[in-house]
Amino acid sequence: MRRGPTMGLLLLFRCLQGAGTALMLPQTLAVLTAEFEEPAQRARVVGLWAGVSSLGLAAGPVLGGLITSIANWRWGFGLSALLGLAALVMGGRAITAEHGRPADPPSLDVVGAALGALGLGALVEGLLALPAHGLGAPRVVGAFVIAAVALPGFLAWQFARQRAGRSALMPPRLWRSRALSAANISGAAYFFLFFGTMYFYSVDLQDARGHSALSTGLMFLPMMALTAFMGPVAGRITASLGAGRVMLTGLAIGVLGSVLLALLPAHYSVWDFEWRMAVVGIAAGLMSSPMSNLAVSGVPTAEASTAAAVHNTFRQIGSTMGVAVLGVITAHATAAAGSSGRGAGLPGLDTAMLTTAGVLGAALLAAGALLFGRRGAGRGA
Repeated sequence: MRRGPTMGLLLLFRCLQGAGTALMLPQTLAVLTAEFEEPAQRARVVGLWAGVSSLGLAAGPVLGGLITSIANWRWGFGLSALLGLAALVMGGRAITAEHGRPADPPSLDVVGAALGALGLGALVEGLLALPAHGLGAPRVVGAFVIAAVALPGFLAWQFARQRAGRSALMPPRLWRSRALSAANISGAAYFFLFFGTMYFYSVDLQDARGHSALSTGLMFLPMMALTAFMGPVAGRITASLGAGRVMLTGLAIGVLGSVLLALLPAHYSVWDFEWRMAVVGIAAGLMSSPMSNLAVSGVPTAEASTAAAVHNTFRQIGSTMGVAVLGVITAHATAAAGSSGRGAGLPGLDTAMLTTAGVLGAALLAAGALLFGRRGAGRGA
């Protein structure tokens, strides 16, 4: 039997995938910002961008489950490579030279990138190791100590780079934009909800309730379809009501959806699951487009690419922390409940969803204060 790749190689190539996505995704939003300067038109285009992005998220679990059912997981990565090649060819033809290399390109902040990655990685490692090893374990304590040193060190380094007139990975001056700050806080909460919910209900459906990968993907399809549909709708609403109001509405609906999931019965039906997840899908669709619009509209056009990258970073931090924090909650609940067999559900999901509701509620209050508080006064909203 032919042996598959080692776990180390798999993780390495997944890191390369992540690096490619980090390089690509912010630029897509920056190109749209430069191309469409009129606010109402930009709002509609960013809404379409968010909808198409959500279509990819919707197709991923279903296609992944289908491919795994009829072939093996390697074919899923092959399909991703083909789609990437197609996008490369189309992008090379559509993106003109005016969107190319800037006249004065910034220098690479290697130290900032290393400190940020080390600090966030150590924090996540500490959280993931906590249920199995306990708070006093050297592995956990060491990870938290590294995070406590690296993350403040990252912030100090960013301020030092800015004072020296050098480009920073996450320029502190951008935080003067209340619109960008509100978008970043909301983006982290949005991905905390989205990826935390997707991951742990996938575990619940497959490992605890015995669904196949394809069946699980299909059960997420209505939610993802609603997210994709609401993206362009949110773009059009944003053009008339303002990005801030639409984004805050999405956060509020996200709080409701999280509470509804927390109240899901232990032995739920497909309908019980679907209508609650539909509420989450509507919330996600209302959040994605306006927060992206706020992020790039709240800074000068020349810094739109940097703002988009910072916003994308906060989204990814939210997804990472969502899986890590909710993982701690469900792991503790699983250990307390013991082995209950298939059909009983993943322990701790109700507490995890209430925690998610709290995160979204805090983001709602913070973003609302930034956008509509006395100093914000509806700026960018």
